[in-house]
Amino acid sequence: MKSFEIHFQQNCSCDQHGNHHTRGNHAWKPVIPDYAKRKEICTKLDITLYSRNNWRDVAGHLGFHVEEIKILDDKAQKCPNFSPMEHVLTTWEQRDPECSLDRLVGILQDLQRHDIVSDLGFTVNLESF
Repeated sequence: MKSFEIHFQQNCSCDQHGNHHTRGNHAWKPVIPDYAKRKEICTKLDITLYSRNNWRDVAGHLGFHVEEIKILDDKAQKCPNFSPMEHVLTTWEQRDPECSLDRLVGILQDLQRHDIVSDLGFTVNLESF
């Protein structure tokens, strides 16, 4: 188990301290740059037991394949400190140069996660739902 955690940490590209992420010479700014807020949002979306419209649904809306989601789900089951939503955000930030907070909020609104939209500082218009 310990070797798995070490192996994963070495391959993990997310910065646990909220700094800019880097891959090689390419750097990008996180969609949710405030580390505490990002962690709070990820924690809420990581909950799958009693929650619908969680990280899996966000990943699907962001174009993750079913196989990728299954791998992340398996990893989350084996590693209690692993945040699949943090991984989804980080991967999306790496893959999509057009990633933005507005796009993420739009997805969260589509999923009716008004709690998280509000947590991110956006106004929730319940009349449109």
